[in-house]
Amino acid sequence: MWCVVFFLDDDTYEVIPNIWVCSESKELTYFPNVEGFKLYEIIKNRTIPAKEWPIYKINVLAEYADFHYAQVQCEEARCGNVISNNDESNSQQINAGKGQRVRKPNIKLSEYTSLNTDDEELGISTSFRKIDHKKSGSQTTADLKQNLTEHDASSSKDDGDATLTRFPRIDYKSGNLGGNKQTTGVAKVIAMCDDNENNIILNNMVEDISYNTKIVDNISLIVTKLEEITLKNEEFQRRMFRQQFIIQNKLADLESLIVTLSTTTDKTKETTTDEQVILEIWKLFPLANTENLNIVEQTLLDNTLFKDVARKFSLVGGDTAKEITRNILYLMLTNDFAANYSFDGAKGKLKFKSLKLYELLLASIRSNLKTENATESDILPELRQWLAQAKFRKRK
Repeated sequence: MWCVVFFLDDDTYEVIPNIWVCSESKELTYFPNVEGFKLYEIIKNRTIPAKEWPIYKINVLAEYADFHYAQVQCEEARCGNVISNNDESNSQQINAGKGQRVRKPNIKLSEYTSLNTDDEELGISTSFRKIDHKKSGSQTTADLKQNLTEHDASSSKDDGDATLTRFPRIDYKSGNLGGNKQTTGVAKVIAMCDDNENNIILNNMVEDISYNTKIVDNISLIVTKLEEITLKNEEFQRRMFRQQFIIQNKLADLESLIVTLSTTTDKTKETTTDEQVILEIWKLFPLANTENLNIVEQTLLDNTLFKDVARKFSLVGGDTAKEITRNILYLMLTNDFAANYSFDGAKGKLKFKSLKLYELLLASIRSNLKTENATESDILPELRQWLAQAKFRKRK
């Protein structure tokens, strides 16, 4: 249903949904603080009143089932024509109280905002109340409590006082109607609105604010916790990266140390092995038979062992190549075994120059600092003579 109502605070007419009327006597209504097409949509869609909407004093002139017909009748009321509850036009002029008497066209229509909507199809010029937020008529529930001193339906006298008061003063703290002994039905309705509707609205608002405050506090706490967790995670990641870097460096150092130790161990083993071989070979000198000669020849094929044995022979004393050659030969061969060899293999003897032992002799002489530049021509004469005289030294 739609109601055509007359607002007592600013003498204007409007179509509103019947669900906006907040009292059984239909003398109070909720009305939003919006204007223009938005207000049109709110009215047409029968929007449920919000808690923050203010309350106004009204007279309900008529009720209609059709929204567009209610608008037509509202325009009739604005033009001063009487309207009825029937869904048919009524042009009779009656005086039935404030808001229903014959009036001239409302001069305040120029203040309203006109909208052209689908109502143009009905030939209707739709206009809406223009909300003046500075006007005392646009009262909230709290304002209405302080301004209920006038009303058309009530008049009474105090004892011994002829002053008329439109509305008795209401004691909202105690919940009783004070001042005059008799109170009108409208005052009771308004008091009921204060005690029921407004208290429920205020309580709901307080509960909503409290609930929203808790939500905001919880969200703030969650955000704080998330920030703390993020910082902890970042610090943990930094620590992990540092530890990983340290571990990688330590592993690299350990690998280098292992390689070094392994190399050193191998070298130590090789050195120990070489020294043991050299000692074993050194024990075979001076060579007295072919078996020992073959062992020495096989050993001297290793260049490292060859150099080590040559270095050991170079320590033999002597000032000249001739002296050093003779001293080394005495350490290499016995006279009996040397008698089987000649340098070139003359007279059916074995060739000394084909032996690895000959190369060892040259290397040993040249490893000595005194004879490091000695040539074969400096060494061969002494070598030839020493081998040729071996049989004579044997006899001695």
